[in-house]
Amino acid sequence: MEDKNKFKFGGFCTEEWFMSSQFFGTGDNFMFTFKDKDACEVWFASGDNSFYQFCDRTGFGLGGGLHGGRFALYLGNDLYRGSSVKTECFGNDILSAASDFECIDIEVWGFE
Repeated sequence: MEDKNKFKFGGFCTEEWFMSSQFFGTGDNFMFTFKDKDACEVWFASGDNSFYQFCDRTGFGLGGGLHGGRFALYLGNDLYRGSSVKTECFGNDILSAASDFECIDIEVWGFE
C-alpha cells in the first residue's frame, strides 16, 4: 500500500483471505514498511498472540493486538481508509506516516 504521504508498507500472508469471525493465518506472516524510502523494515510474528489475519464485511486486518479492535495494518472495505498501530502480534512500529491514513495505491499478489 501507499498512503497519501508516500509511505509504502504492507504484509505477507501465508493463507488466502476469507470472511471469518475469528483470526486465522500462521506465524510465517510478516509486516514491512519503507519509511525512509530506501531500506525496508520488517517485523516477524512475535509469538505473543496468534492474531495474524482477520477479514469481515467491514475490512481486513493483519496483526491484531491483545486489547482488541486495532491492527498492525487495517484497511476498510472501501480500500481507502486504513490504520496502523503498534501490536503485540508483530511488535511492529506504525507502518504508515500516521496511525490513520488514506490509501492512494494498493498492490495485491497471489501465489499458488
